[in-house]
Amino acid sequence: MKFNVLFFLSLLVFCSCFDPKAEKKKWAFTEMSKGVYSASQIMDMMNRKEGRSVKISAFLAGLRNPAYCGKIYMEQFNEEAAYFVKSIHEPLISEELFEKVQCIMDGNVNSARPNVKVLSDDNLPLRGFLVCPD
Repeated sequence: MKFNVLFFLSLLVFCSCFDPKAEKKKWAFTEMSKGVYSASQIMDMMNRKEGRSVKISAFLAGLRNPAYCGKIYMEQFNEEAAYFVKSIHEPLISEELFEKVQCIMDGNVNSARPNVKVLSDDNLPLRGFLVCPD
């Protein structure tokens, strides 16, 4: 039973590598790893580019999905503990990129964005750098 689930999940992600949306998923992971924009801002940029509406919960679930880096999570079954297995499909992103995105999403400090506000508008390039005098 476990082999069938593993094969099916690997096939789904393998097929997604040839999907035109795969490049958008790679782009989302890359942008998130830079630490400049928040996940909701990256999702908004994708929605504007695609002309469709992806919900934040689905977007965040996609960024947390280890199948994109070639790992499949096998849940606990009877006496057997939960574990990750290497999938048979080619990963869409590297494990390093996936782990970097997870660290950023978990709130760990990112040296690329030292204590500045998230950029939200191209018309306000100094947002977060200027401080009003008292």
